[in-house]
Amino acid sequence: CIKEKYYVGATIFTSFFLVIIGYSTYATIFIRAQQSPFINENDPSTLPKAISYLNREQYGDWSITDRAQSLKNSSYANRWTKNRQKPTSKEVTDFVIDYQFTEMYYRYFAWQFIGRGDNNWPLLTKNGNYIKSLDGINPFRYTIPFAFLFGIIGFMYHFRRDWKRGLAVLSLFAATGLMIILYLNQYDPQPRERDYSYVGSFFAFSIWIGIGLAGLSEFIQKLFNDKKGISVIASLCLITILMPITMLNTDFKEHNRSGNYVAWDYAYNMLNSCDPFGIIFTNGDNDTFPLWYLQEVEGVRKDVRVVNLSLLNTDWYIKQLRDYDPPIPIQMNDNDISNIAPMRWEPREMKVAGLDGNIDTGLSWTLNPTYHNKFLRVQDIMIYRLIDACKWKRPIYFAVTVSDDNRIGLDDYLQMEGMVFKLHPQKVTSINYEKMKQNILQSPDVDYIIRTPEQFTEYNASGQGIYHYRNMNNPDVHFNFNIQRLVQNYRASFLQLVINSINGNNNEKKESIEILNSMEEYFPSKTLPYNNDKLELQVAQIYFMLGDENEYRNRLKNIEERDRVNSETLLSVGQMYLQELNDYPKAYDVFKRLYEKDPNNIEYMYASVQSLARMEKINEAIKILENWLIKYPNDEQIKGLLNSLNEQLGS
Repeated sequence: CIKEKYYVGATIFTSFFLVIIGYSTYATIFIRAQQSPFINENDPSTLPKAISYLNREQYGDWSITDRAQSLKNSSYANRWTKNRQKPTSKEVTDFVIDYQFTEMYYRYFAWQFIGRGDNNWPLLTKNGNYIKSLDGINPFRYTIPFAFLFGIIGFMYHFRRDWKRGLAVLSLFAATGLMIILYLNQYDPQPRERDYSYVGSFFAFSIWIGIGLAGLSEFIQKLFNDKKGISVIASLCLITILMPITMLNTDFKEHNRSGNYVAWDYAYNMLNSCDPFGIIFTNGDNDTFPLWYLQEVEGVRKDVRVVNLSLLNTDWYIKQLRDYDPPIPIQMNDNDISNIAPMRWEPREMKVAGLDGNIDTGLSWTLNPTYHNKFLRVQDIMIYRLIDACKWKRPIYFAVTVSDDNRIGLDDYLQMEGMVFKLHPQKVTSINYEKMKQNILQSPDVDYIIRTPEQFTEYNASGQGIYHYRNMNNPDVHFNFNIQRLVQNYRASFLQLVINSINGNNNEKKESIEILNSMEEYFPSKTLPYNNDKLELQVAQIYFMLGDENEYRNRLKNIEERDRVNSETLLSVGQMYLQELNDYPKAYDVFKRLYEKDPNNIEYMYASVQSLARMEKINEAIKILENWLIKYPNDEQIKGLLNSLNEQLGS
């Protein structure tokens, strides 16, 4: 009676109470921030700061409805339009349906309940050029996608038996799935896969999987007229055992992290690239969080101060750099820091005093605007202030992943030493050869951990390799695409070292070959594929420069025979066959492949004719030119080439 009389009020009170319980979990953030931990992002220690943190104000505002603007802001806009500034309505619609809905939600949904594909979702430009591949969908990954089928059965069964509660689950499913997609209005590409954003939606669908099993058991019981339920129990046992065993058998290696030390070693290598009490500027989350973990949990190189450039735009982070150990001598009070903002900027000469304190013997460079060609970002202002405040008492580094436009024009004063660039008070060569070689070669004892500045100094003096590359040559360890991409930073360091040697700084072919062989030993391409055509092309060219033609051919063949390869890269492969190896038939095969794919591309056509002419197959070359002139009769340059070949044939 009471329940019926106060039903509405009880429902409102219960709902409000549950909301309070849900939001009360955020109190842990507020309480933790009060303790001033070393990692204290946004410093939500007061109510206004906590609200700002929950509202994600540091990420700024974005339009929920302006889909065209998200397309314009996309780095991969050429996937969807040939005119970034004026995409058509159809192109915007395709962007929303094919990217925001399909790639950023349906694909993730399929990962959970149908099957994740292995790097089988190619991204192509409007011109058909290959960009890269993502993990797509494999409907046969688990032979039969039982989870998806049971979910669909459960959806239909739920609405047939109780449409009101079915609608409630559907509301949860939509609100935590497609509605989030509409709200976020994401640009292409995102920094990482975002499948974790839609877990609520996946939970809702999982409810239907359970309901589907219940519906199936009811159907089986009626079908066999099994009042005791033996057939139901047997069927459900078979299904519930079969599904997880199939998934375990398929996914165990991919989900097994044993023996995978990539993130740990990456952070270790970066920290131990720095001299004692150094300061290192890092680019983003992937460069920063592993380093923080090693420092705070493992106690590795806590003397090195990690400065995240993304966070350096915020006042709370600048205050922490100034106040937390080991502090950075930032000569700014709280009010100055709170009021710092991007400033209008014209290119001007900047100076930092040298080791002797003389302004004329230190850094001198032109600092250009870094934002819209008009402004200087807060992070750029702070980089300059930090460098100036340290007065060369602490070594300063930039991680190699920090892009050129985030290094405020200091490139002439930066010297590569492995995974870092070290800042010097005078102009330097691009690479510190000996230091970099010691850093990137693997330590003979990877079980020994350098934790303190004293240990670093002692070990560094031994001249032995510093970095760790544990298990990266182990074919039994699974390395996903992101790890494969990260490894390219290591390979790039080895290649820079070899190129520096070839260019005369240490011109020893034997040592260069040894360095390349070490790279292949640490990161064999069979275990860690390049997934970067240009990088492997560079490796091939280096082998050719060192006189190893067989390896050069093998590398070109690897690139050429890939299922998906960028047309620009394939053209370069053909030119190498043509000009460096004088292998005209191979060159023609490559150019022909390109020309058949894009018969209106004059560059591909000309390269095909050139290789045929080198093979003295003049008639075939003439035929290609004649067909071209049928399509483009006013092409005077091709007419001249045709006349030249006809004369050559006549003579």
